[in-house]
Amino acid sequence: DYVYPSLDEKTRTLRIRLRFNNTAGMLKPNMFAQVFIEAGRGGDALMVPREAVIRTGSQDRVVLALGDGRFKSVAVRLGQLDEQYTQILEGLEEGDKVVVSAQFLLDSESSKSAGFMRMQLGDTEDSSMLETAADSHLQRTGADHD
Repeated sequence: DYVYPSLDEKTRTLRIRLRFNNTAGMLKPNMFAQVFIEAGRGGDALMVPREAVIRTGSQDRVVLALGDGRFKSVAVRLGQLDEQYTQILEGLEEGDKVVVSAQFLLDSESSKSAGFMRMQLGDTEDSSMLETAADSHLQRTGADHD
């Protein structure tokens, strides 16, 4: 019915007004409730397990398994989510293999390798060289941990 325009910063709650059929009189004025709103799914959607998504301050990412011990971190745009899955609107194709467990380790290794390469290459913008260096480093790292 109405969503109040401000969020309580301390409790991280939002005040809303809802209308219910209360013929039994169970609901009383000023009662508090925790409400979950289930949105209907609009047809087919590309979904990944929630734990596959790496959320950073500026973007959301997933780690793709490219095969032969190679991995690639890619930016994605998220849609709806539930307790287990997150909808991917952009950044993945159907059939892509996504790392679900320990992907944050792969992503941090990739970032570290890319940072070292930028220092060695003088902050070049050649992302293909950085990706290749990160992939080869990850491949060696993965082989060491078998």
